[in-house]
Amino acid sequence: MPTESAATLKRVFLLRHGHAERDAPRDEWRNLTQRGRDEAAAVAGVIAAGGLVPRRIVSSPYVRARQTADIVAAALRCGEVVEVPGVTPDDPPSRAVQVIDALVAGGPGDLMLVTHMPLIGALVGLLCDGAAASGPSVDTAAGVLLEGELVAPGMMRTLRTFHPADA
Repeated sequence: MPTESAATLKRVFLLRHGHAERDAPRDEWRNLTQRGRDEAAAVAGVIAAGGLVPRRIVSSPYVRARQTADIVAAALRCGEVVEVPGVTPDDPPSRAVQVIDALVAGGPGDLMLVTHMPLIGALVGLLCDGAAASGPSVDTAAGVLLEGELVAPGMMRTLRTFHPADA
């Protein structure tokens, strides 16, 4: 029986945005607070220390997610962040899985997606257990590294978790 090759495995970092202000005219316009900026920088340090730096970072188009992604990308020297649709707090997890799968298939290396609760918890549940409802709650600027042959329900496993408090 052939063994699984690391080259065939797909790795996806799912990272929640940092702490954001409570009030804004629209939810998608909420900015990071100073605490959120500090959290993003701290979790980037945790990821770098673990030696598991992604090659590409994509983000929800919401301001707080993009700000988090920009801080993490600068700290990890990952290049330009690209905003993608289908990964906001209002998007269904099944749609987000399709977006992630297309992104992983469309480029080299590990992918980091900066997104939101409740979507990130639902994605972990769906991709690892096959059920969105089984996913964990994820703190601000915390994340999960998943690995699997396919980006599909029940086909990935958690490799590691990241939290700014681990810095």
